[in-house]
Formats: sequence, structure tokens, C-alpha cells
Amino acid sequence: MDPAEEIVSLWLQQNGFFIRHNVKVGYRGKEIDFLAVNIANNKRVHVEVHASVFPLGPLRPWSPAKYGKIPLQDRVKYYYLDKFIGPTKKGTGELINRHIEETAMRILGSDNYEKWLVLGALHKLDPEEQLIKEFKKYGVKVFFLRNILKEIRIGGTAKDHTGRFIQLLASQLTNEAKEKLLKRK
Repeated sequence: MDPAEEIVSLWLQQNGFFIRHNVKVGYRGKEIDFLAVNIANNKRVHVEVHASVFPLGPLRPWSPAKYGKIPLQDRVKYYYLDKFIGPTKKGTGELINRHIEETAMRILGSDNYEKWLVLGALHKLDPEEQLIKEFKKYGVKVFFLRNILKEIRIGGTAKDHTGRFIQLLASQLTNEAKEKLLKRK
């Protein structure tokens, strides 16, 4: 699993979610990063993670940098369709099928679920508030990896090496995590 996805996995679990990750969808190598259910409050979510250490360019639905030149509202629309609904044709954004949405509904057992997107560092051409606003139009709630790291609980040692590493990292790199760590002593 990608390191950013490991962080999100720990965060979801610490918030009471049972998770299924890297769910294969259809025939074109597509996958859903996370499908998660919180039994306590019956919350169901489809989570996608898009994070890197440094943004290589504007958020775009398909890899080549030329797609970063598309206006922000169109890039968000195509990204939403390609990650939360189904594969799209590169360049046109035309929806090929609804396999992602259908898979999410089947596994989550409902069409009543939330869509979350976790973002890392953003390119200067993608203002944070504008991205949040554009994704909200499609019912997608945006989270930032830097904030998730701040929320990771340090108390209670994670049971696996990756979780423990993330806890150690969070305790050393964020003031909020250090404060939580000191309060638990």
C-alpha cells in the first residue's frame, strides 16, 4: 500500500472504521483506495487518496501534464467521474461505465455513502479553497493529509510496524501530536 494510503488507513481505523482497501474494479486496472464502514454510526464512505511529497503539477484526472491545462472546474469534474463513478475516456472525460460506483454500492450495501478525497501538497495553480468548493459540488468532502497526520492518536501503540512508524512520525513532526503525547503521560 502507498505510504499516504497507510496513513489514511490508520486514521480511518482509529476513527472506528472497518476498511477494505485497494478494491479491484472492472477490467481496466481500476481500483478503489478504500471502502469503509463505521458500525457505531452506520457511516459508509468511499475514500480516494491523491498525495505526493511535492505536487508534480495541477490535479488532473489522467497522468500527462497536458491535462493540467484544463480549467480547474473541468479537471475536478473529470477527476470525480474517473475516481468515484467509473473509468472515463482520456481527454474527453466521457464516462465509459459506472463500475466504480456500482462496486462501492454493492460492497457497502447501500447507495447512501459519503465520498471523501484525501489530498497532499497542492500545486500553486490549485487553490485549496477552490478545490474544496469544486469537489463539494459533486458531494465529495476534501481532507488534507497534513491535517490527518495531526489527528492520528499517539496513545495506544499500533499493532503493526507501519502503524507504529506513522505514530512515531506524527509525534515528531506535528505540534498537535506532540501536545497529545505529553498529555497522555
